[in-house]
Amino acid sequence: MNTMSSLEQDDSVPADPDPRDNERGSMATEYSVLMAFMITLVIVGVTAFGLALSEHYDYLNATLKTALGLP
Repeated sequence: MNTMSSLEQDDSVPADPDPRDNERGSMATEYSVLMAFMITLVIVGVTAFGLALSEHYDYLNATLKTALGLP
């Protein structure tokens, strides 16, 4: 009979229940980097659109002032 007394310990390494658990941290990091990249693209796009729109309204304002003879 192969029984262990209360003083003996099992020195074997327990098996990892799910090997995919080790990859969850790396997946979260990858998604965080992807989201940061997408947010940066949105900020750059909105800024560029805002600057282009501002230039358009400045041109429209100058044209209207000239057409109406305003200083």
